[in-house]
Amino acid sequence: TGVTLDTNLGVVGVPLQAAVGSVRPVQVTVHLLDRAGNPTGAWSQMALNVHVMAVGGPVPAMPTPPGIASFGRMSETDRSYELRTGFSFSIEIAFAGVTMPAGGGDPLDLYTNEQLPASISMQMVPAAAGQPPTRLRVAWDRPCVGDEQAIEFCFAAREVARGVYLPQMCLSIKILLDLPPAFLSPTVSSYTLHMGAETSFVVEVLDAAPEDQVSFLGLSPRSQLPMGATLTQASLRANSGRTTFAWTPLPTAGGSDLTVCFEAKDIPATTYDQCRSGARSAEMCVRLMVEKCKYVVRDKETIADVASLFATDWVQLWALNPGIVEPDYEVGKSLGTVLSTGHLYKVDAGDYLNAIAFKFGTTLKHILMLNANLTGTADAPLEVDSHLCIMPNSCIRD
Repeated sequence: TGVTLDTNLGVVGVPLQAAVGSVRPVQVTVHLLDRAGNPTGAWSQMALNVHVMAVGGPVPAMPTPPGIASFGRMSETDRSYELRTGFSFSIEIAFAGVTMPAGGGDPLDLYTNEQLPASISMQMVPAAAGQPPTRLRVAWDRPCVGDEQAIEFCFAAREVARGVYLPQMCLSIKILLDLPPAFLSPTVSSYTLHMGAETSFVVEVLDAAPEDQVSFLGLSPRSQLPMGATLTQASLRANSGRTTFAWTPLPTAGGSDLTVCFEAKDIPATTYDQCRSGARSAEMCVRLMVEKCKYVVRDKETIADVASLFATDWVQLWALNPGIVEPDYEVGKSLGTVLSTGHLYKVDAGDYLNAIAFKFGTTLKHILMLNANLTGTADAPLEVDSHLCIMPNSCIRD
């Protein structure tokens, strides 16, 4: 009594009372009907083990009744597998205590709770020829693109010699589409740099398929390195890759707003040998912004050295940094001092470069040197409320 049938899903519900954590062998006999619902006279029997767990509670450890063969203990993590298309896999589960039948033949009958894909094989592997099996191998030779799926299945086995059942084992296998290597770092999308100071970061990638290989990691074909920047030769190891980008912006780089892109590829393959075609590639872009009017003093530089980099004299540069009392000592001896190399001027409506140069006693050439982001002609309109780095000089009028 109490048996239910879901005709849409073809699921039969059988009431069962048992203690949580127990394993109950169940044999179900079904009377088959034809499409009209009339008895066919045929019967179907199914034998299975039911693992009883609390609803919504944790899955208890699968018990091993004494004196019978059993599958090896596996954690919940061990029972879950995430695999990628294009690569074969083999999962082996150990068991022990199986008795070989006297008349020969297979020592175990396997039962699963669902129809597995035809490409998946389940095979018992003996320790040696003629010996009882010690492992169950579940394998799939290269799932292809289109085979992506989640397979949740349980299986049990009946020992033929003694007619007893092994406690059931459940596996979770996810077949995912093989993707290109993923970028692990940098973890930010933009950097603010300073002229004279090196900024560096590691570019690192990892392919989610352990069997795959990273074949290339470097600059994207549609990108180029800023002047003076370097990118080390990538270190490629199996499914990972690593390289380092470094840049010390030149004095002419203030105001630069650049985008540098990196590309990573896995190994090329053909449809024939790995169920896929070509190499998969991924790209990551990083924005690099160089602050205007700020320069970081490098080792052994004096204020005169810095002034020459910006086409001015040390007195003019000293005037822009009133906090420096003894320029030779404080600048020349203190590594990392930040110097102002100009004032930020906010563009008004109607401003153009030649007029601004005349207003501050400087030259168009000098303004362009201090503002790498400027494009267009001297009389081209400027973006209102944008900022220009200006180094005033009352001694020069062009």
